[in-house]
Amino acid sequence: MSYPSLTHVLPKETQSKANTKPSVTMCFQVLACAYHVFTKVDEVLPKANPKATPTNPQSNSNKSPKQLQQIPKATPTKARRGQKFAQNFEQVVRREFFSYTYVKEMIMDVKSLSISGPTPTAVDSLNLCRIRCGQDDAVWSSKEEVETPFTPSSFNEVKANKQNLDIRCIGDYLQFFSELDRWALEYVVVNSVRLFGKKLAREKAAAMYRPCIKKIGTFDPLLRTKLTLEGQHRTRYWTMAGEDRNKPECWQATVFKTRIRIGYLYITESTFGLALECTDVQVCKEFTPAPLVCPF
Repeated sequence: MSYPSLTHVLPKETQSKANTKPSVTMCFQVLACAYHVFTKVDEVLPKANPKATPTNPQSNSNKSPKQLQQIPKATPTKARRGQKFAQNFEQVVRREFFSYTYVKEMIMDVKSLSISGPTPTAVDSLNLCRIRCGQDDAVWSSKEEVETPFTPSSFNEVKANKQNLDIRCIGDYLQFFSELDRWALEYVVVNSVRLFGKKLAREKAAAMYRPCIKKIGTFDPLLRTKLTLEGQHRTRYWTMAGEDRNKPECWQATVFKTRIRIGYLYITESTFGLALECTDVQVCKEFTPAPLVCPF
């Protein structure tokens, strides 16, 4: 008898990792899942009643020894137990394991993040520090639908491979990235000697920090993110059916969801901040702009 493969219950983002060399964190996760499953076997499988038989569910206390010898044992065979376990595999394992993996991959706690030491770049006075969530990339996603008031742009850079996408920051976005900004500032102050090579006062760090969320006047706060135009890590666009598609023609008339990677901390002489990269954009709705009408 064959049982469902664990790779079938993983999200698509995790299936690609199934064939790679497992990390220590992944091994502990699988062991924890296996322990959770087999501690539930007693709940899944029927318990045998030693005083009952398949032919008579009532007590056999009135049977003679000769009659008892002719009655088959009530303990289920290994085959029957295996069949029952296979029938309940999806009910127990698929739900529990998928939920655990989804929460771990998509809904992060900022306290689980860490920042590596600075790495020099080809640009003078620019250092990059990679951000990790345990042994994995720091990825965040939300089911909330959002909008942008602006068309993505690269300012005056003609050959730029990145574009700025300012997302209207509400709900889950506002809550998580506000907390991320607070965490980043506190982390840098505590680790300023390792990251900057000198002790940095909190007031000085706050003046240098460029937050993920920007607020201008009475307008809604905006989340600063980046789109990658080309290359292996280009931003992918999806329909509601999960099919690949092109980027929206008019961003201001589009409602979408995002999957954001907290890539790295960048440090210059006068400022530092977090780089947020939209790895995936799911287009939920596209509205057709109203046709222009001549006012004369």
